[in-house]
Amino acid sequence: MRSLWYLPLTFLAGVHGFAIFAPYLAVVFAALHLRSRHRARLAAAAAAVPVNVSIPASVPALIPA
Repeated sequence: MRSLWYLPLTFLAGVHGFAIFAPYLAVVFAALHLRSRHRARLAAAAAAVPVNVSIPASVPALIPA
């Protein structure tokens, strides 16, 4: 179904024009996708709550120096 989104572009640019235009469109869509992933990652990092973990005194003895 996603291929139907490009159908109007094929009619506007013609088949040969669309074949030339499609790689540039793919690069733009990839850049937009990466930007949205970056923004989501920044929002998740900002909403993260730090967690304090207490380590019992016997645990350091189990870890080799």
